[in-house]
Amino acid sequence: IEAKAKATLGAALASLPAGVCTIRLSKDAEIICGAGDSFIFDISRVNLVGDHSTIRWTAAPTAGYALSFIHTADFTARYQLWRPAMSGVSIRGAIYAPLAGIGIRIGQTDATDLSGLLRFENGGIEGFATNASFEMGAWRTAFRDFHLRLNPGTAINQVPTWAAGECMVFE
Repeated sequence: IEAKAKATLGAALASLPAGVCTIRLSKDAEIICGAGDSFIFDISRVNLVGDHSTIRWTAAPTAGYALSFIHTADFTARYQLWRPAMSGVSIRGAIYAPLAGIGIRIGQTDATDLSGLLRFENGGIEGFATNASFEMGAWRTAFRDFHLRLNPGTAINQVPTWAAGECMVFE
């Protein structure tokens, strides 16, 4: 599924076909989002791939996060890491005065999410009060050539003291 604008991205997520698919952002695309825009990616069904693409927020997301990555399939199947959750995409908020909220939320606030085995690569995130937050069920997450810029704000936050944080990789 190709997404060229915010409306296309939202529509693609709302009407996923059966099985596993990829949402592709156009080369050098910049999608502008506002306060009412937040997107949830169930990585057991869909991933986000771009080519030097950017999703930019002009106002703090009212949901408290810009992008949320969850994983509803059984996390014990290690083969599920064969594709990245997000690749070639940068997420941006405000550069000098970070937007309130979280840029990328991994996992959820309850234990129903099995967000193990997520990989983020060739992109970055900046401009949020918390750039990346690990919620319950967030473990076995890899960041490869993925920049978490602190400007000022919190680069990484781990919310729970259990059910998250096992085997985090930063390369």
